[in-house]
Amino acid sequence: MSKMDDATLNSIKILALDMINKAGSGHPGIVLGAAPILYALYKEQIEVIPSNPNWINRDRFVMSAGHGSALLYSMLYHMGYNIDLEELKQFREISSLTPGHPEVKVTPGVDVSTGPLGQGVGMAVGMALAERYLNAIVNIEDKSSSLIDYYTYCLCGDGDLMEGISYEALSFASTQNLNKLILLYDKNNVSLDSDTKKTFTEDIEIRFEALDFNIINVKNGSDYKEISKAIKSAKKSDRPSIIICNTVIGKDSKLEGTNVVHGKPLDNEDLMSIRSKYKMTTEPFEIKKEVLDYLQNYINAPCAARPCSRRPVRASTSPSAPIPSARTSCRRTSAAIAAARPMTPRRLPRVARRPRRKSLRRSPRRKSPLRKRPRLPRSRLLPRRLQRPRSLPRPRRRPQKRLRPRKRKNKWKA
Repeated sequence: MSKMDDATLNSIKILALDMINKAGSGHPGIVLGAAPILYALYKEQIEVIPSNPNWINRDRFVMSAGHGSALLYSMLYHMGYNIDLEELKQFREISSLTPGHPEVKVTPGVDVSTGPLGQGVGMAVGMALAERYLNAIVNIEDKSSSLIDYYTYCLCGDGDLMEGISYEALSFASTQNLNKLILLYDKNNVSLDSDTKKTFTEDIEIRFEALDFNIINVKNGSDYKEISKAIKSAKKSDRPSIIICNTVIGKDSKLEGTNVVHGKPLDNEDLMSIRSKYKMTTEPFEIKKEVLDYLQNYINAPCAARPCSRRPVRASTSPSAPIPSARTSCRRTSAAIAAARPMTPRRLPRVARRPRRKSLRRSPRRKSPLRKRPRLPRSRLLPRRLQRPRSLPRPRRRPQKRLRPRKRKNKWKA
């Protein structure tokens, strides 16, 4: 690992710890343990455009371990997504761009909302199935089209694989042979209450071997180069893949390897000790410009400078050149657009159209706000069973007797 890679990785960790420390709640254990996994994925393997997060053929990432959202937000900020430092300071606050768990259409770069353990694994399987479906539609007219061919990555932990829903979804993924689904398993052997010796003792490799997954075991989960090679190898597989990354929860903390660091912020003494170990002399929420420039220039470099070839090609080799829009940013550009043209809705020729029946056409009724509804007669307002039959004659009214006024005697008359 080069010095700049080491400095960038440490900067991602420290920024996430600052967010958790300011909010007073969070999960620093996954930040210190799983940061190399996200760094290897976002730097060298995932295909996204930070300036255009809605690119149709971007790779999807699902943070099934949603309690590690601070790590994801820190990674997205270093990548160059439209997230300000002020939003990072409002981590876990109402109406901020950085909620406690990732939420889609709230934070730029977040593809799916995750919360309950195991839910993200099922969402990732659904997104991989959506890629298979869209790819089949695109290839109806052009078999060699690569307009839709993205990968779906999912970061999960021990708690996600404890849930039954994850295995139901992964069994479906194996049956459908969703080979563009890559599961990144953060195996730290610690749960919220204790280590997994008391809660989760099954052999993951044997279980996924029964599911017929492609299994890759990374012994050193802190080496991002080794993780990157594993992801590159998983892309070539014709089966769904799981990459088991053996990590240490809360690495470099005095509480590393324990469940205490799982859901409790670090104290100031421990945080200062980690800063000195990483040689970070900056203030909280202060990021060096050289670190941001190093990662963003590498991400936005031409395709030839990156291990992957799916990134859009720039018109200029300068890192500061603007990124083309999503309409022309597909790696095959004109060929991809030409493949998409037959999919646009076309009108049928006039001969093949179905003629409309004139009887079904109704003249538009003019609605006037001044027009009142006609008043119905009283007989129409009654139910039919109470109405008088029309055949019967209308009964005549009996003439009432006129009452004559009674004569009063005048008692004053003499």
